[in-house]
Formats: sequence, structure tokens, C-alpha cells
Amino acid sequence: MGHKGPYLQLRPLSGGRVWDADPDRLEPLTPTELLRVRLAETNARSRQELGIHRPTGDAPPPR
Repeated sequence: MGHKGPYLQLRPLSGGRVWDADPDRLEPLTPTELLRVRLAETNARSRQELGIHRPTGDAPPPR
């Protein structure tokens, strides 16, 4: 997102409120987490292109 003072401003990938995060407490994504995020983005884009809407609360539980 950006930064404000010493903090980074983050927002969930699915949208929502921005929050401030201390950069010293952040960790890079693991390869598994990165794959999960990219797959979710790809699936969301595919659903949008096909005109399929999945309500936010209907996401399957993480494995």
C-alpha cells in the first residue's frame, strides 16, 4: 500500500481496512503462502471474467 511515518500501511488482498505494520515485525511469504495467494487471485480473476460471483464469506477453509 504505502507508508506513514515509520510504519507500512497494509490492506488484505481481498480488500478491507488499511492497518499500520511495524516493518521490523514483517516476514516474507513462504513459497506455499505465495502460491496460495497467487492461486486465489487467478481464481478470482477467472470467476470475474466468467461473471461468477462468490460471496466473501463462502471461501473454503484454508488447508
